[in-house]
Amino acid sequence: MRRSIVQRLAHREQTVQVRVCRDLLARIGEITRRERELAAEIGELAKSYASQLMELPGVARLTAGKLIGEIGGVGRFRTDAQLARHAGCAPIPASSGNTQRLRFDRHGNRQLNAAFYRIALTQIRVHPEARAYLAKKRAEGKTTKEALRCLKRHLVRAVWRAMQEPSGIAVSPALS
Repeated sequence: MRRSIVQRLAHREQTVQVRVCRDLLARIGEITRRERELAAEIGELAKSYASQLMELPGVARLTAGKLIGEIGGVGRFRTDAQLARHAGCAPIPASSGNTQRLRFDRHGNRQLNAAFYRIALTQIRVHPEARAYLAKKRAEGKTTKEALRCLKRHLVRAVWRAMQEPSGIAVSPALS
């Protein structure tokens, strides 16, 4: 798309407005190249730290980098439940009278919660086991939101297990 715009601008009269547009398009190209370089670098670092994490369906290089950075060393959490609580993915009772239900935690690390949400949506879209899990939860009578909460909690457990044995960079105890 950007190339076709550059070609169209090259054939137009070179007014100040056209030159500004061409400069902006050149800057967009530079920023895009730099973004790709940084994404590749983050991916390599994430792979060297926790390659098992990137093997999970729905976890791409930037999401893996985000998880590693936001978790800050999985050794901080004795159990996956503690990580889920930190991420805001742990269910909280929100019952009233005869209605028994759970809700999302509105606290916790929102960036980490968003990463788990992205993984869950990707898995629902492309991973048959996640779709089956969601269908099973829906068959149990849960709403779509509740089933998604269950899937996110399930993903927290999978990420916690995958990060238990980092495969490269040693994190000092002070940083864990």
